[in-house]
Amino acid sequence: MTDYKALYQKFLNQNCSAEEAEMLLDYFRTQQGDTDMVKFIEAALEKQTPPILTAQDEISVDNNELRIMQAIQPKKPGISLLKWYAAAAVILITLGTWLYTNQQFNAPVNQSSSLEIPPGKIGATLTLANGKKIRLSDARNGQLAKESGISISKTADGQVIYDLQTKTSDYTELNTASQYNTLSTSKGETYQLRLPDGSKIWLNAASSLTYNAGLYERGKRSVSLEGEAYFEIAKDKAHPFFVKTNKQEIKVLGTHFNVMSYIDESIAKTSLVEGSVDVNNNILKPGQQAQTNIYTTITDVNTEDAIAWKNGLFVFRNENIQSIMKKISRWYDVDVAFKDKNILNKNFGGTFSRFEHVSDMLHTMELTGVIHFKIEGRRIIVMQ
Repeated sequence: MTDYKALYQKFLNQNCSAEEAEMLLDYFRTQQGDTDMVKFIEAALEKQTPPILTAQDEISVDNNELRIMQAIQPKKPGISLLKWYAAAAVILITLGTWLYTNQQFNAPVNQSSSLEIPPGKIGATLTLANGKKIRLSDARNGQLAKESGISISKTADGQVIYDLQTKTSDYTELNTASQYNTLSTSKGETYQLRLPDGSKIWLNAASSLTYNAGLYERGKRSVSLEGEAYFEIAKDKAHPFFVKTNKQEIKVLGTHFNVMSYIDESIAKTSLVEGSVDVNNNILKPGQQAQTNIYTTITDVNTEDAIAWKNGLFVFRNENIQSIMKKISRWYDVDVAFKDKNILNKNFGGTFSRFEHVSDMLHTMELTGVIHFKIEGRRIIVMQ
């Protein structure tokens, strides 16, 4: 009888043969293997000494390995979700690499240039009410501007902060009715914003947020979003907070949620992490997502997936390749072309770090044997 616990430890120590690696992967595909893998990973994480817990990538195709990832959700406090993802990644990627090497699935990503395409970075453009544009990556830290009693400053860790500079404690007394600002990110950029009420907003790539500099207007707080953002809204029952997109209007009092509403996406999605929000007259509970095309529907989701981008991860669960490549295009600032139409209906699942070069991610996806990529400058060609 095979001692899979010992075999797993042998795998972590990188003393596993290709045959043993394949045996271990096959075992983890079984019901008992799923259960045992949870125990193995949990034990390794609690010891904090696994030799190769550095990878943050996982790849699957047609949902074959996705249930492995689902089976290892954190069940004990103190073990972070990122470490669980990393542990699962070590298993799937390292085993997959062995199988790739020994079965010769495909060649590495075809790259016409030796220049790597790096991941996105902290950066944005702030447009003030007077039309002045400030490239935040070029601006010095400290105060950027003052508008109607509001100080706008930049911090070293990539935040724009709005602070009240008057003696009044009532923001509604400020004369900022026409003082609209816009914070926008290009492809390959992300930024964080803190509003005068203390609310925090994380802006994803290729997104823009427009808001009153003083925030409060006509008894409410309101922002307009195009793209994707994560919100942590300060509680203020007297002044509800509204987020407006091209398909949704979200009303909140104080809560954490993610909104994805890109113009090139047919469906806008609002995912609630905690608290309560009203989306187009539909009340969401934590763990639910409102999806709007023409109509709005409510579904249960894993909200950790929806906010993975904020935590430095791509998480795909049986996701269509076209949707995946849109996300890659926005974060890595690349163009994407599909050479083979047959690949358009392929779905993939996996977890990747947003901080690695794009070629590393693409190479990992190629381990499935059903997809190939060619990089020409800042253009990625997808093919079978």
